[in-house]
Amino acid sequence: MEEIIDIAIDFCRAYTAEKKEKHMLDFGDLEHIAYKTLAATDENGNVVKSNVAKRYSEYFEEIYIDEYQDTSEIQEAILTLVSRNGTEKKANTFRVGDVKQSIYGFRQARPDIFIDKYTKYGA
Repeated sequence: MEEIIDIAIDFCRAYTAEKKEKHMLDFGDLEHIAYKTLAATDENGNVVKSNVAKRYSEYFEEIYIDEYQDTSEIQEAILTLVSRNGTEKKANTFRVGDVKQSIYGFRQARPDIFIDKYTKYGA
């Protein structure tokens, strides 16, 4: 098992070095850059909206999300940071999806995020 872990770590390092050398980013890199730009921490270490996220929250009148059943945790965090989730003003997100059609488990899709929102929607 240790050898498999070492191989995975070596691959990660080589892949990152190759991307850096070629000045390239992949989808995961872009997600993490977006999150780091939109998230900040308060004095208690809690994640809060950065100034950039606050500006986008005010800018976007409505946010429509299709195929929501295939949303990952980081994508949900990004959407939460740029939306008005009802704490500041009226919520402005509209989500569409069908949990039975979730196909992106390999991309860390979390259908339970969809189910949780669906369950709590009435409240």
